[in-house]
Amino acid sequence: MVSARKSVRAATLKGHIYVVGGIVRSAASGQTEVVADNLRFNPSLNSWMTVSSMATPRESFGLAVLNDYLYAAGGNTYGGVNGGQLTASVERYDPSSDSWTEVQSLPNGRYMNGMASNGEALYVAGGWNVAGVAYTDILRYDALANQWQSLPQSFTLSRVAAGVCFLNPPPSPP
Repeated sequence: MVSARKSVRAATLKGHIYVVGGIVRSAASGQTEVVADNLRFNPSLNSWMTVSSMATPRESFGLAVLNDYLYAAGGNTYGGVNGGQLTASVERYDPSSDSWTEVQSLPNGRYMNGMASNGEALYVAGGWNVAGVAYTDILRYDALANQWQSLPQSFTLSRVAAGVCFLNPPPSPP
């Protein structure tokens, strides 16, 4: 990878690995900063390439793939103590045009939220709010309607930095 970083998110899309955002330490000043970088690894060439950056620098956000796009949701834009500055923004990356587009924001800013796709929609679960209180909600994003909705199901306990995935049920026997 081009540089060491922490609080990044990674996903695979169209045979490449994308490493997005995070916190880097400046070699010149020694200070840390939140970045909007988007790095793509091509395993067949064994090489990294910098591609278009997000509009909003962020760390500890949700990243998932839906319909051949990467989606980055929420995150901390400052990297400071006690949550810094949280964002509700959501951006969609199109690898064919190497561009990011803002889509409907989350209902509220959050970071350290989990995010996954079931192939039909995106789901964001938990995370911290700006006051350091963890969410118990689960949000669903419909890409065709460009709309988030809060699901009636939620966690009985709050969740932060949770891994989120989907297990597709096995096909029904004939």
